[in-house]
Order: sequence, then C-alpha cells, then structure tokens
Amino acid sequence: MDKFIESQWFLKGIALIFALLLFISFGLERNPNQSGFPFFTGTKETVEEVPVKIENYDQENTVVDGIPATVDVTLEGSNSLVWDARLKKFEVYVDLKDLQLGKNEVEFKHRNVNEDLKVTIKPKTATVYVYEKVTKEFPVTISYVNESSMKEGYVIQDATSKVERVKVSGPKEEVERVSKVVAPIDVKNADKDFEKEVPLSARDAKDNPLAVKIEPAVAKVAVDIMLPSKKVPVVPKKTGTPPEGVTIDNLEPEVKEVTIFGLQKELNTVTSISVEVDVSDIKESTVVQGEMILPEGIKSVTPEKLKVRVNVKKEETKTVDNIKINLIGLSDEYKVTFISPSNGMIALDIFGFQDIIDSVTAKEVEAYVDVSKLSPGTHELPLQAKGPQNVTVDVQNKKVKFNIVKNEA
Repeated sequence: MDKFIESQWFLKGIALIFALLLFISFGLERNPNQSGFPFFTGTKETVEEVPVKIENYDQENTVVDGIPATVDVTLEGSNSLVWDARLKKFEVYVDLKDLQLGKNEVEFKHRNVNEDLKVTIKPKTATVYVYEKVTKEFPVTISYVNESSMKEGYVIQDATSKVERVKVSGPKEEVERVSKVVAPIDVKNADKDFEKEVPLSARDAKDNPLAVKIEPAVAKVAVDIMLPSKKVPVVPKKTGTPPEGVTIDNLEPEVKEVTIFGLQKELNTVTSISVEVDVSDIKESTVVQGEMILPEGIKSVTPEKLKVRVNVKKEETKTVDNIKINLIGLSDEYKVTFISPSNGMIALDIFGFQDIIDSVTAKEVEAYVDVSKLSPGTHELPLQAKGPQNVTVDVQNKKVKFNIVKNEA
C-alpha cells in the first residue's frame, strides 16, 4: 500500500483531481448561476441582424425582390459550439438557382455551424419575386426645386448636367413606366452661379419616383443665375465744348444696342441707355471710350464698356478773288470813284467745312459799304461782307477808300 501511494501514477492522478477542482471552482466564481462544467453546459443565444447572402443570382437577366437584408438567428447548444460558430462567422444565405419568373418561396440556409447546434432562422423563408430585367437609356432632365424662393428679381438663365444620358435597369414593368430621369436642383435663395452634385431620380408620367437602378446614380449640375434683362438702344451724348474751329459731326457707338439687367419693374421704365463722350480735347476724328450711364434701378449692363467713334469736321480757309464791292444807299445824284482798291474788286478769305467752301464762287460772296449818309468827298470805311449759309467771310482790317462826287448836270 505504501508503495502504491508513493508510485508515480498515484501522484499524477492526485494532481489531475486537484486541477479539475480548481477549474470547476474558477467557472463557478465567474458564473455562480450556472451549475456543473460551464464550458460544456447548454446555452441559447440569438444573434440579431445577420446579413443575408444571395447566391446564384442572374443579375444580368433578372431582378429579385422580397429578400430581407438581414435575419435573426438563434443558436442553441453547448457554449463551446456556440462560441465556435460566432468565431467562425457563420453565414446565412438563399440560393436562387432554378427559380422561375414570378412568385417563389425560398428557405434561408446556413453554413459554418456545427451540426450539433440547433439553428433557428427568423424568418425561416421569404417570398421572392423574380422579374425579367431590362435596361434602357434616358436623357437627364433638370428640374428646379424652390424656384419661387430665389432672391428677388433673379431668374435661371441656364442649367447643364455633366451627365447627359443614363442607363435605367430594373423589372421590365417598372422600366416601361419610366417617363423621364430628373436631376432635381434646389435653387432656394440663389443669386449667383453655382454647381452641385445631386442624386438622379426616375419618374413616371405623373412624376412619381420609381424603384429602378440608374447608372450613374448622381450628376453634377451647373446653374447660371441672372437678373432679368432686355436690350435697349444706345444714345450717344456729348459733354464739354470742342476746341475752336472743331465741330463734332456725329458720334457712332460700336454697337447700336446693349443688354441691361435689373428688376423687371425697373426694366419696364427704361427705353434707352446713354453713353457720354467728353469732346473737350477732341481735335481730330478718333475712337474714345464712352461712359455708360446706368438709369436708376438698373444693376448692370453688357458690355460694361463701349467705344464710340467721334467724327470731327474742321473749318478750312479759302481765298475768293474778284469780289465786287457794292455801294449801299448811293443817291442817283452822286457817283463814286474807288481809290483803294482802285478797281472796286477785292479778294477775301472765307471759312467753313471743306465740302462747302470748295464750291463757293465770287458771285456768292457779297462785299459792301454803306454810303447812304455820306456827303461828297473822300471817305474810308470798314468793308462789310456776307457769304452763303455755313460760310464765314473774313473782313477783319479790310477797309475801302473812295471819293464821292456830284454828277454833272
């Protein structure tokens, strides 16, 4: 007996018993409500929202509906097996192989779970509808949201989508209901150009959204915002006085009309816009920058700057020879003898625009002296003269010397 107690096998057995007792004691301390060996006793655990995988799905030709994204799974068995299933990340799936078009009943299946575990999937089955898949192309139409809530007076000038056409896929019946694909853009409080990326939406003829797939699903939309506008004629106006001898013939703006922007009520009152040109230093025909004068209430004008051609007429000089000096008011009882000029003819300078003075002759220039109140004798009077319209005759420092005598009886 003493030899048995002292033997190696006896000592090993005693050590194993102590080890088991310690293990049991440790387990009871961690879970005092659980009796026996905790790692081997039964447990029941529910795992919520387990993702459902879909297998053998012919995505190119069919569309399915009715499969939930997740299910709840209850695992029942030993702690070790339940824990092992959790560690291995068990899966729930449905197999769509050999399903027919229309209504089908499919059962949820699982894998990566020990066969000794009891597995309960809730729901157990799903009613799946299989539809024929079709794909059509549609242009993208831009629709405006809150257009009436834009900043006062502003309007949408234009909007463009970077995506012009999309592919719409889904059940044949749904795709055939698609009337348009819209990019809804919110313009509330808009008062300047902007870009925004928006999700696309397929709509039926009554503008109801449809559950179909759109590729691409989003589009970037650029919106141009502007004030109301209208075109009005340009009226050029002179300011300042041109140098002496220079006449402004006319002003010609480079464009006849401009576009003005403002609130509609202000636009309704404007019939033209002025462009002012300062002619104070203009000596030759030239092109200058005019100043646009915006009427009250008008926010802007296009173009902002306007060139104006200033056409100038300068006075030229011409000498007209052999102009006869007339005597005004000479009584029949007197006669006159010219001393200077001796022949009673004079040459005078005339001033005017070239196209006018070129054709003026001596007969059109009237030179004269008034002798109506003179008595016989020698006299010297300033010469007076006048020419055709728009022609100036220079008589400065011009004098006529003559002698008045009584006619012989």
